[in-house]
Amino acid sequence: MLGTLLTLWLVLSLQLGGTDPLDQSTRLLPLGLLGALGLLLVKDPYQWVFLLFPYTLMYRVDPVYWALGGLVILLLMVDMFQAGTGLRLTRFDRRLLGIVLGAGLLGVFSSPDKPEALFMYFETYLLPLAFYMAIVRSPRGGEYVRSLILHGVIAFAIIGLGSLYVKITQPWIPRPGGFFNMYPTMIGQTAAAVLPFCYARLARAWNPRDVVLLALVFLAMLLTNTRMAVLTTVLGLALYPELWARLALPALAFAAARTWMVERGFFNRLEQVSSGLEESVLARFIGWKAALQLIAAHPWLGIGFSRFQHLYVTITPFPIIRLLHAHNLLLNTSLELGIPGMLALLGSIGAFLGRAGWRLFRSLKSATRWQPERKALIVACLVFLGSGMVDSVFLSASWTMLFWAWMGGIRRLELDEEQAEGVALDIR
Repeated sequence: MLGTLLTLWLVLSLQLGGTDPLDQSTRLLPLGLLGALGLLLVKDPYQWVFLLFPYTLMYRVDPVYWALGGLVILLLMVDMFQAGTGLRLTRFDRRLLGIVLGAGLLGVFSSPDKPEALFMYFETYLLPLAFYMAIVRSPRGGEYVRSLILHGVIAFAIIGLGSLYVKITQPWIPRPGGFFNMYPTMIGQTAAAVLPFCYARLARAWNPRDVVLLALVFLAMLLTNTRMAVLTTVLGLALYPELWARLALPALAFAAARTWMVERGFFNRLEQVSSGLEESVLARFIGWKAALQLIAAHPWLGIGFSRFQHLYVTITPFPIIRLLHAHNLLLNTSLELGIPGMLALLGSIGAFLGRAGWRLFRSLKSATRWQPERKALIVACLVFLGSGMVDSVFLSASWTMLFWAWMGGIRRLELDEEQAEGVALDIR
């Protein structure tokens, strides 16, 4: 019922907002009313945050993320100090948080502008990890994960509808994205990461509503710039053999259509690159070269947060496009934190996902309770990181908070299964 009300209200808000990506006033008002409606229907404040958060992705207004993340931090502080419960985390989680937060401090240390660096640390480290903690340490974390999954699917189904609406009414727009004040890549990459959640819901129970949502998420990927669409379609479905009979043919048809679109665009862009006309590809190559030069000059501590855009022009005096970041997760993290910081941050994330994947593999034959959701969350994280090979995905609060919410979901479902099996947890 709540999901239906939210969907209707958000569709209305998009219509009220028109198609001007800069006109946020009429869209933010319905979002505020939506939040008030959620407060009336949902008593748990954490549940309210994770219900509302997926819908904020179509607004891309940073203060909204700061407010939600700040609220989670405040709730955590009240829980820990007023109730006297402490961190209530396992040793594994404390170590993970310590490594990630410590690596982020390297970026603060190497940045000349400390106030700006501290704000970046707050936005891309403290706020996202607060989401992780809120899910992992709460006995109701599993419910938060299910809410995040359900409303994430609904939000991107709305984006699919909106993209189709723009494509029909404004066919000259090649990739509808400005309608949501989002880059097409942002829509496509996040929709690709959300797709496995559709599979997980259908693996739980086959129903027409989720089939429609799946089709709309496919539509969002088809009409936007999604480099990971084919991979997430095939890899995600491969993990759900119970869906092969019903979804194999539609998924392969989508993958073929998307591949044809990508290859057609790829060869056109390749021809433009050879003639020197394709700016975005050439700019990436030049940016990667400049990033490698800066990393070679500052290998241990990097150059700090948000400094690439300033130093890039000193190495490339006449750039094709002014780049704000290195458009590569490995290079950009090395620039911000230095090579040791990059290895610590991305190594800890890789170890976490590798461990989660191994534990999932060992439990495949046992048909554990949360298996469909765990599969979807792992694939979503891998798709998210995979898109970082040609982009920098940890630069905005929205994407980083979403990623760490997924990581927290994986961990919370693992803890729920361990507790159900009677495993003693070292929680302090």
